[in-house]
Amino acid sequence: MWDKDGIEIPVGYGTKHYDADYEYVDAVMQALSGAINAKLAEEGFATYVPVTWGGELRCSGSNPTPSVPEWLK
Repeated sequence: MWDKDGIEIPVGYGTKHYDADYEYVDAVMQALSGAINAKLAEEGFATYVPVTWGGELRCSGSNPTPSVPEWLK
C-alpha cells in the first residue's frame, strides 16, 4: 500500500498497520474475483471483458466497514 506521496507503507500481519477485518475481506475478494474470472474464461469469455460486481460489507469487529483499513480512515 502507498501513501499520498507514493511512499510504500508496510501493511499486513506483524506491522503497526495490520487490520484483520481488512485482510480477511481482501482475501475473500481476491478469491471471488479469481473464481469468477476462471469461470468466465472456462465459458469462453475473453479475459479483457470488463466484469463489475458489488456488495455491501458490514463487520461486527473493530472495523465495521472493512473495505478500507481502519488505520487509513
